[in-house]
Amino acid sequence: MSEEKQLTLPMHGVADSPPERITNDELYRRSTQFRFWSFTKAQLQDLRTQVNLQGQTKFKKKISELPEQDELIKQYVTEKFTPISVKEERNIVVYYARKCSDLSNFFKFSTQVRFTAISYLFKFYLVHSIMDYYPQQIMYTCLFLSAKSENNFIGIGNFSKAIPKTTPESILKYEYLILDTLRFSLTCHHPTKPLHGFFLDIQNVLSKLDFSRLGKDYDSAKSVINQGIFTDAQFHYTPPQIALAALYIVDDVVCTRYLMRKFGVKRKQMEALLNGNETEVSTETPEAQPNLENGEGIKDTGNDEEKEEKEKEELTPIQHFERIINIVKECAKVLKEKIDPTIQEAKVISIRTHFCIDPVKYFKKITRDSTPTGKPEGTQLPPKDNPLKREAEIPNLEESDPKRIKTE
Repeated sequence: MSEEKQLTLPMHGVADSPPERITNDELYRRSTQFRFWSFTKAQLQDLRTQVNLQGQTKFKKKISELPEQDELIKQYVTEKFTPISVKEERNIVVYYARKCSDLSNFFKFSTQVRFTAISYLFKFYLVHSIMDYYPQQIMYTCLFLSAKSENNFIGIGNFSKAIPKTTPESILKYEYLILDTLRFSLTCHHPTKPLHGFFLDIQNVLSKLDFSRLGKDYDSAKSVINQGIFTDAQFHYTPPQIALAALYIVDDVVCTRYLMRKFGVKRKQMEALLNGNETEVSTETPEAQPNLENGEGIKDTGNDEEKEEKEKEELTPIQHFERIINIVKECAKVLKEKIDPTIQEAKVISIRTHFCIDPVKYFKKITRDSTPTGKPEGTQLPPKDNPLKREAEIPNLEESDPKRIKTE
């Protein structure tokens, strides 16, 4: 009888007080995305440098293990080959992230699927180097995996059929590797939903604001986020912060007025802040986001979270406003970064990447520009002989088969 009570009592128990309300931002800070993939700018750069060094180390090992008949390859690497830099690794990943966006639009996937696939791709190359896995193949698998995880499923047969020179096996080949790299944490949080929430809340908080102006701001902010997905904002800031930063970029007046009203900051207080504490505002920016800038976001630290909550409780409304507006401004700078490698830049990086992955197979292709014709390395070859045309160019879809897309 007592055992039966123990089983049933918890089902009928009613709390004496209502449950504590948790904000979306607090929920995000408890997510695996925040704990596993939040870094300072220095941490992110160090991580990419480490991955690049690992890729170069593996490449050098491949070269050292080549047989004697491949002595020309060893000589070429020693005398002429330029190692792939950290910047070049990032550029080629961003290049294929943009191709991933095009491919997602071809399949008419949702924005959530597109953003999640790009997020998977970026996270993958924070662990692996392009000198080990070429981004084009990984991009296909990331998009297919994203479609499944975001409940926008498409059969692997139909997916592969629409992409020339792919098979179901070639796409599924990297699925487990990507899952393992992501630590099987597939949920991604994006700024699109917070932006829509702010759009609705601003109508309530700033009731006299012209709705047509707000509507234009909302559409423009979505465009900013669409481009901002190719930056490092997701690794430094929370989705609500990115959404506010996008709104700040398109209309800083509306964004500032909204935050002032939310935190109860008067106009005179705002003027005093701008006139008297301008230097202090700019110098306090690094501490505006302690969970990210101090590296607390990449591990579970319950004591640190409690400490931060206590610090928040001690802030006055004007201090809280100042803290948030600084984060928004810094995030806006990141969102404005223009990262859009050209096809020519991608071609040069692409052939060197293929050479790192398979030196024997791509040796002739990478040395083709060093023939007596006098063409320097990286010079564009005629389309017929260009070994990179397939890797770096998407043709006009209107002139090709509407049921197939070429991303090679």
